[in-house]
Amino acid sequence: QLQKLEKQNVSSVIIDLRSNGGGALTEAVSLSGLFIPSGPIVQVRDNNGKVREDSDTDGQVFYKGPLV
Repeated sequence: QLQKLEKQNVSSVIIDLRSNGGGALTEAVSLSGLFIPSGPIVQVRDNNGKVREDSDTDGQVFYKGPLV
């Protein structure tokens, strides 16, 4: 859908998460990856203090315009 919006020359995109009850962290990382070429998205620290970093690695950006 983002590619369709870009082809229609939309000026910006607003993602409204007010009624979102949460969800899987992997889905949030995947969604964030649509807007950045690559890099860290989130860090998670477990009970032992070990930090895991989830990143976007595909190098693809599906929307490059303003985002709120």
